[in-house]
Amino acid sequence: MKKLPVITVLWLAAALLAACKPAVQADDLSSAALANRQVISLDNKMVATVEDVLLAVDSGSISYITLTLPQDPFSYGTAAFLDASADRTAVPWQLISIDPETGKLHLQAAASVLYEAPSLKANASQLSADWDSEIAAYWQSYAIASH
Repeated sequence: MKKLPVITVLWLAAALLAACKPAVQADDLSSAALANRQVISLDNKMVATVEDVLLAVDSGSISYITLTLPQDPFSYGTAAFLDASADRTAVPWQLISIDPETGKLHLQAAASVLYEAPSLKANASQLSADWDSEIAAYWQSYAIASH
């Protein structure tokens, strides 16, 4: 049996470890790592992209993720345009799960539920103290209705 050089063995071991690495690891849970990830609904539709992560000041844990909903093109004569005012909303982090194999985010609600959620008007840096009152009420009513 022919022996492989040590460098070749180390390279093969590194390649095997890289191939077995899951798509999401604990250190990947940063706002930068979550930004622009697609969100899949319970009915298996791509319903949004992650825009930002909002932390609860008192606990330091994730309270909401802000999502950008897909834009529908509209027509004007023979030209088609994308609506520049993209719909955005916030979803409680508890309604999101992460597939460790693919790294995809899954919303524990149907697409129609997300599309009916209240819009988020301000950017995260411009939110008032009671910014989530309407959004929290909506998602609480969804949780009560679904159980």
